[in-house]
Amino acid sequence: MKILILMAIRNLWRHARRTLLTVASIAFGLAVILWLQCILAGRNKSMIDRVTSTRTGHLQVHRQDYLKDKAIQFTFTPAENLIERLPPGAAAAPRVYLPSLISSGEQSSSIMLVGIDPVAEQKVTDIANSTKGSSYLENDPSPDCTSRQILIGKSLATFLHADIGAKLVIMTQAADGTLGNDLFRVKGIYESGSPDMDKSVAYAPINCAAKVGALQGIHELAIHLPDPRALDAVRASLTNALPPPPAPPMSVSTWKEAMPSLASIISLNDSVLMMISV
Repeated sequence: MKILILMAIRNLWRHARRTLLTVASIAFGLAVILWLQCILAGRNKSMIDRVTSTRTGHLQVHRQDYLKDKAIQFTFTPAENLIERLPPGAAAAPRVYLPSLISSGEQSSSIMLVGIDPVAEQKVTDIANSTKGSSYLENDPSPDCTSRQILIGKSLATFLHADIGAKLVIMTQAADGTLGNDLFRVKGIYESGSPDMDKSVAYAPINCAAKVGALQGIHELAIHLPDPRALDAVRASLTNALPPPPAPPMSVSTWKEAMPSLASIISLNDSVLMMISV
């Protein structure tokens, strides 16, 4: 064995230029592979962080089939034991969703009005940090929603020619079959980094949105995890804590079910990473 090793070393240095060229080629190839792996892995993490920190959270609790049908009647009241199952450092925020028409008098646009708890939402998403140069929503405990405040995206504000303090009319199909409508005043303007979201999503205190839509309960409990790697374990724990019949059937979804197109992109990137590694 010793003789074979010595012969191999001698042969390598007999053609030193060829040996160095081969080593350099291998090193360059490995460097390119590692660089591509880092780029794709970083891109994946950036996309996941953006969608979970601005929209979905890591997990969501809904009435079963809500994500498929988006029926506004699919509301529920979250049980305390669900919150107790969350790991330390996790946070949860209730939401309601109302497909609506928003009008400034000059322009109108179709949007999704999202009713949120302003304080709880800050622990799940960073929408509050996106209100540069303007104010974030405040809690409105009044049953009649006396403040009627709304947070709109920069793209929507530009389209509606609306600024801070502007009055906007919200119209929506209420859960009881009537036409819900109310007058809101722009409290702040956010800029999420996604022009599509900024033009199509507006936020209001959850009781204000519920009043317009004649809603009882919430559509979604969004959950932020301190460690995204615990996603599957926490999902299983929450699923086991869902109320049994005769309560309406519930489900726990991840950001992948909430954003299937993004999940497909991540899966494709992971496949490319695997091919590169091989």
